[in-house]
Amino acid sequence: MLISKVSIKNYRNFQNFKIELGKFNLIFGENNIGKTNFINALEGILNPTRSFKSFKIEESDFIDIHKPIIIKIKFQSIDEDNELINILEDGIIDPEMNYSAKLKFIAKWNPEEKDIDKDCFFIKKEMSDDNGKFNFKYAYRRLFHFYSIPSMRWARKEIRMDKKSDLMNVINYYLPNFIISFSLLKKGLQEILLSLKEDLISVEFPNSVITDLDHLIKLLNQEFKIDEENKLKSLKTDREKVFAKIKEIFSNNSFEKGQIDLIDDLFNKFNEKLIIFEKRFETQRILSDLKKRFSDLNSFKNLQNDFSVIIEKIMPNIKLDLSFVSIQDNELLKKALIEIDDFPILAHGTGFQSYFVIALKLLKINSMLNRQDIKSSFIAIEEPEAHLYPHLQRQLIENLRVIQNEFESRYDIKFQFIITSHSSNILSRFEFPELILLRKNENFYTESIHFPEIRILIDDLELAEEEYKSKVGKLNKSLIRVFKGIFTFYPEAFFSRCIILGEGSTEEGAIPEYARTMNKNFDLFSISYISLEGTGNLKYYKTILKRLNIPFISIVDKDDNDVKDFLSDDEFITKEKAFEAEIISKVPCYKLLDVLISLCSDKTIENYYNIIKNELSLTNEVNNFGECINFFKEHLEYEDVLKKILKPWIIRQKGLTMGKLLGEISELEEIPEIYKEVINKAVEKTKS
Repeated sequence: MLISKVSIKNYRNFQNFKIELGKFNLIFGENNIGKTNFINALEGILNPTRSFKSFKIEESDFIDIHKPIIIKIKFQSIDEDNELINILEDGIIDPEMNYSAKLKFIAKWNPEEKDIDKDCFFIKKEMSDDNGKFNFKYAYRRLFHFYSIPSMRWARKEIRMDKKSDLMNVINYYLPNFIISFSLLKKGLQEILLSLKEDLISVEFPNSVITDLDHLIKLLNQEFKIDEENKLKSLKTDREKVFAKIKEIFSNNSFEKGQIDLIDDLFNKFNEKLIIFEKRFETQRILSDLKKRFSDLNSFKNLQNDFSVIIEKIMPNIKLDLSFVSIQDNELLKKALIEIDDFPILAHGTGFQSYFVIALKLLKINSMLNRQDIKSSFIAIEEPEAHLYPHLQRQLIENLRVIQNEFESRYDIKFQFIITSHSSNILSRFEFPELILLRKNENFYTESIHFPEIRILIDDLELAEEEYKSKVGKLNKSLIRVFKGIFTFYPEAFFSRCIILGEGSTEEGAIPEYARTMNKNFDLFSISYISLEGTGNLKYYKTILKRLNIPFISIVDKDDNDVKDFLSDDEFITKEKAFEAEIISKVPCYKLLDVLISLCSDKTIENYYNIIKNELSLTNEVNNFGECINFFKEHLEYEDVLKKILKPWIIRQKGLTMGKLLGEISELEEIPEIYKEVINKAVEKTKS
């Protein structure tokens, strides 16, 4: 079973929010966009341990207090053997729509009571929402097993041995008979024998057998001291005799198969518990011996005696008994030590602890599903990147896929993962159809944007029919290449409030540095730069970004005649023929020389020095390239002729590193005016 669609109205930052989900989903977007609100809404309704009435909604959660909060959840792929098929009324599950069902939650502000009225129900397919409803009872919640793993994951909290910790929950599932007290285990054996006795009386078994069972019950009523192994042996021997006698009577008389199966089941339960009872008795005997050995140490006796002297002075008539070894074996599990690479988990960094807690929570979910014989679960993981370095972030996503596939193939258990994140490393490990981008619309409410299919993007290009037919294959490949390029090299662009599309990597290095010089740091305004690697890709980037509702502006070189005829307010063109020419026209030569000495090899720099010295007839003034820099800083009369020499060298070294170096050394007045306009326009767009 999957959650396929969710719609939310009038709740927090969701005015009229709709989202579609698949098996593996990433919901991503900038901070404070509503990712946690979305998970909280689902958990508030579907948490299997609480009623939807405990879903905490306050007056401030309503966008308009006069209207209700409405949350609709559509489920699909409900297995035909799922309990829901038998529980829900006819007309709620729609077999024609992939076995789907719709759940509706309503919260209304009650002005008289100053409180919130809540209701939750399934909707019948053939009736209107509120007329054909079937109440969502608490008993049904376990069938919609939604579990949330929050972003704050502390191993210390989850491995402590209390009832609420994940580790205790897992131990309670796998080792239930080892965490209860020895006396409770013994009581469980008695209860099985009492049930067996009642069943045998109901089918008129001989009184001698009933008397033998009473004898076993009395044996279990006794105290089993550590040194009384004979009682345990007697219990085992007498149990074998009684059970053998019961089986013999069953084999020689006619009884219904159901009665025989019932008795066999009780036999098996008793034998399983008796084996555990025997092991725990032996464990307690070993612990008792260990305690005695420890107490016999002279140093321990001295501690006991000296402590007793002080205690008797302060607390007369009190007998002191020190013990550092517990003989209660169930206490051992409450002191569990978990190690990774021979070190306790709490000695590791928060990254490994976070990774471990996610694994522990998944194990807990699996144990809960097995306990209730449930075959599907919705698992939300908030910010899996928390405390993890990039490689581990990406690997975690791959591991979750493996878990999802293996559990479905091996155990027929279906996990639906709903992951929220604002990490570009996480983003890079998802396929296009798995991605859901959250952005604010023009009214500043959150909306979801699903990544479009390539055929839709091609339609957006609005080609003539003949051109479409002749170029569809090439366009398809080009759009996929551009899309993958964004994911590979610019995944942070999907979190941006504005994107600058520029021609090359030199601009990519320089423009963010220009923005810093202008006190308009791109990170502060969530602006990203994308290198087009040629203006031919511009139309593809524009088409994709428009579909994703990500604001953008573009700047291209003057030498591109294809674009200058249709420039809009969001499109710019350089004054010079290329970005490098813009820089050379504004930046002093000594700074350009300083950049070259950082980029070029010693041999190249020596050649450049000789060329400059010969071209400008600098015989005695400079002796090396470094002295050239200082010389031209003082002699600006060489600027024009020197720039002609430097221009091909600068163009030859163009690229990301050169752009960054040039951007770093540029003063405000040395930034080309066109790029100031671009930066100011981008900042303006982030505020609109």
